[in-house]
Amino acid sequence: MLKVQNLHKQFGGVKAVNHCSFEVEEGSITGLIGPNGAGKTTTFDLISGLMKPTEGHIHIKGEDVTTWPAHKRARAGIGRTFQAIRIFPEMKAIDNIIVAFPKHPDKLRDVFTPTRKKREQLKVKAMKLLKDVGIADKAHLNAGDLSYGQKKLLEIARAVATGADFIMLDEPAAGINLTLLNQIRDYILKLNKEGKTFFIVEHNMQFIMDISDKVVVMDQGKEIAIGKPEEIQNNPRVIEAYLGKKKE
Repeated sequence: MLKVQNLHKQFGGVKAVNHCSFEVEEGSITGLIGPNGAGKTTTFDLISGLMKPTEGHIHIKGEDVTTWPAHKRARAGIGRTFQAIRIFPEMKAIDNIIVAFPKHPDKLRDVFTPTRKKREQLKVKAMKLLKDVGIADKAHLNAGDLSYGQKKLLEIARAVATGADFIMLDEPAAGINLTLLNQIRDYILKLNKEGKTFFIVEHNMQFIMDISDKVVVMDQGKEIAIGKPEEIQNNPRVIEAYLGKKKE
């Protein structure tokens, strides 16, 4: 699904991402972890097209998308959420979902569907997504009035509404209670069983180790370990990156 080759992003003398390479297999849940400042969010921004790399290549589904703008990557099936939640706070929760649906009609007859009827069809689809994430009862509240965790659920549902089959989540577990955390975990697992591929940045180690098929670890802009969760937890380089090198 994703192949990152020699990816590099430099800001002056700072190497935010330092010739990083890894892959995300189709149908997998892959975690991306590392200490603060490791380059995880910058890597996400490079993959989703919000930044241009200094060097390197990004392939999605076998296609080189390195020079593609963000909107073209989104149309190619990449959806993402952000560490700082990005929703439309003055719009109702249901409308935050509706605006994310692809605008192109699936069938020729959809072109001739009356606007009111089309709107009702979109509302039904949006309500299903809100029900799937457990906030259907909040559909007609302004998104800005939702709790922090509910906003995260709304943002994930909106990424799904785009029709993306490759979904990138930036710290979905941060700052939310256990009940909502379990809702997010269950929803990710459900979508993964339905064929969605996930790439997740996360600081909650238990969450990411429990949910991931594979984990990529970054430190100082470079991947330092790639493997199954149990391998990563016992990797000396990973332990050193998080805890520091033991003094002799």
